Amino acid sequence: MTAEQPTWHILGAGAIGCLFASYLQRAQHRVELIVRDSVRLSQLQENSGVLLECAETTASTPISGVLPTKITTAITHCLICTKAPQTIAALSALKKYLAPKPILILVQNGMGIRERILQLIPDAIVLNAITTEGAYRRAAFHIVHASTGNTLIGAMELAEQPYAQDAAAALQCELPIAAQENIAQQLWLKLSINSVINPLTALRQCRNGELLKLANIDEVIALLSHEFNALAQAEGYIFSTEFLIGRIKQVMRDTAANYSSMQQDIRAKRHTEIDYINGFIVQRALRHNIACPEHAKLFDAIKQKEHTFM
Repeated sequence: MTAEQPTWHILGAGAIGCLFASYLQRAQHRVELIVRDSVRLSQLQENSGVLLECAETTASTPISGVLPTKITTAITHCLICTKAPQTIAALSALKKYLAPKPILILVQNGMGIRERILQLIPDAIVLNAITTEGAYRRAAFHIVHASTGNTLIGAMELAEQPYAQDAAAALQCELPIAAQENIAQQLWLKLSINSVINPLTALRQCRNGELLKLANIDEVIALLSHEFNALAQAEGYIFSTEFLIGRIKQVMRDTAANYSSMQQDIRAKRHTEIDYINGFIVQRALRHNIACPEHAKLFDAIKQKEHTFM
């Protein structure tokens, strides 16, 4: 732990953002939750913070909320918990409040956003976090901590790994958080899992574990994993299809009670992260002349759902 704890700004007041805000506040960190508008700020204040529902208790944690236009403390450390499609617009609105070389930690699904952030904020230290904490929103600022996991923070550039180690140390709370050296490999593994569970639960409007009951789920997982593994190997990440299948099924079991973020988005008629998950896979595969028809089908099916929201 550094001598002086930083203020952690949390961008994105959804389930994961509120989960981290609550646990960091409970560990007596300085936390500011950035909310998008005055309506959300009023809801946070009326709730007296975030109502966190765990297996044992349900309790309210006072959280300081702030509008993007009312930030008074320079942002030195920020957990970015927005959905990938909203990230660039949200950071653009905050750019003038960022300190030099801000530590920005991506806690979101999908890939491809880091490069866009560095185009917008070239001096930023952009780290990636992978969390297996399961959470969903029952109501405004009422969060259910559905399953416990761990959070890994790492740098895509070797020279930036010390920042990841410092950030993991500075974020200590009840949630297990640690630095991870090979974060890129872990991000690709997470992508393989999300590319199956998220769109399937969104299309079927079910919990993660209910996918295991589908009659053809073994075949679906195998086809998607085979396509993904061909791309991963072309990108330099070595898995086996059998390993990916096993991990995907294990996550379905471990998070059986969870609703995926994409399922929640489709249910609420919001746009999803599909462009940064299956869309990323399909587009990256084109560079290698690799066919991913099953991922393309899922991408098209979710985009068709999104089109009905317009």
